Amino acid sequence: MKLIRPHFPENFELFQPNPNFFNKNYLFNEDHVITINSLISNLFSSYSKILPIRVDFSVKKEFVEKCSYTDLRKWLVTFRNNARKNKLFKHYITYISKIEHAPLTGWHCHLVLFFNGQQVQNHISYAKDICRYWENVITKGIGRAYSSNMACLNDNSWQQMDIEHKQYILGKVINHFEYDNIYILRQVCFYLAKVTEFDLRQRDYLAKHARTFNTGHTPLSNADRVIPRGRKRTHLYTQNPERSRALEGMRRKGIINYKN
Repeated sequence: MKLIRPHFPENFELFQPNPNFFNKNYLFNEDHVITINSLISNLFSSYSKILPIRVDFSVKKEFVEKCSYTDLRKWLVTFRNNARKNKLFKHYITYISKIEHAPLTGWHCHLVLFFNGQQVQNHISYAKDICRYWENVITKGIGRAYSSNMACLNDNSWQQMDIEHKQYILGKVINHFEYDNIYILRQVCFYLAKVTEFDLRQRDYLAKHARTFNTGHTPLSNADRVIPRGRKRTHLYTQNPERSRALEGMRRKGIINYKN
């Protein structure tokens, strides 16, 4: 596991974790940071608008000691598989997820789900429905879920939230040209690349090849066609060959072509 420290503002790069965004001095998994950058770059290269929804999936307090990594992983696989045939996810594109363990909450998962912003805009409604779906359908009453998107409903709780949990940019559709918002979205997603004590001791808990960090692919066949053919999105925030191995590899093979 390659670890990196976040860059400070005077020295900081747009595609790296900014320590001022987080309330703790986290280390980050470098490979996961690169993967997140690549996924977000691909999203905004293929879709003109993205609606991100941030959710946390866990289990109720009385079931914490009974539920294992295997249980949580099984539910997450079911959640993703069912998305293919559930109308709630008709305009769903892809995801980033991170499974963690904590003494009080047990096994839990942080996710960012991405939807086509040309088709859906009501992030609060989607967040509510996704949380209910996890609690009532996937886990059949065992699970619990929370989305920071729903914090917009309560001004008091919104003001009291730490900046890294506030994730205010997740309360709106993001256009491909909204550079500052895309930057904040990257920081929100970098939270899923942080390295916890559990990550450092993962071998004590899990099998050698068990995965805790996962992402989906970006289905280009479902991308919107709002931008006329021939017009390329080439701005700095969505194309980053230095930090995105996948994009650089595609460029070298001639699959994509862009200018800095």
